[in-house]
Amino acid sequence: NTFVVDSALLLPADQLNPGFTLGLTTGLTYNFQDVSTPTPTAWSWDFGDGSTSTQQNPTHTYTQNGAYTVKLVVTTDCGVDSTSTTFNNIGIDEGTNLPMVFYPNPTGNVLNIATNGQTGKATIELYSVLGSLIQRSTYESLGSNVRLDLSSLPAGMYTVKVQTAAETVSQNISKL
Repeated sequence: NTFVVDSALLLPADQLNPGFTLGLTTGLTYNFQDVSTPTPTAWSWDFGDGSTSTQQNPTHTYTQNGAYTVKLVVTTDCGVDSTSTTFNNIGIDEGTNLPMVFYPNPTGNVLNIATNGQTGKATIELYSVLGSLIQRSTYESLGSNVRLDLSSLPAGMYTVKVQTAAETVSQNISKL
């Protein structure tokens, strides 16, 4: 008797997880940074104002203040996936010495704060809608992108306050 056995061992690949951050350079110009994993082989950006890019880490200048939904579609050997984030405050804080963008807003479990990266020592405080201090973090040197973990908080309205030696910036956020 002859037996023929066909078998294959299939190992699951890493799950495609698209993502990006942004940082303000000047005025209405932003640097977008791909943080997708595993590393994509192709990128397709839609900046929400009719402009697009296929660069991995593009720079884009908006023509006016406003809310824009930015979409990133990434391609890997394992497939295609996308992520979208709405930025409600493009251009709102550009007149200050410490421009910041709080995104996404509304948010789920993580709030990003994009700064110009030259803030030095800073304190970030999170307040409830009633004004009670929930969390305080102090940074010796605030980076260009800070991620606040909000996963332990219930859905609701909060205020984030960023205080540096130069000034204080506050932003109301919604957690879904």
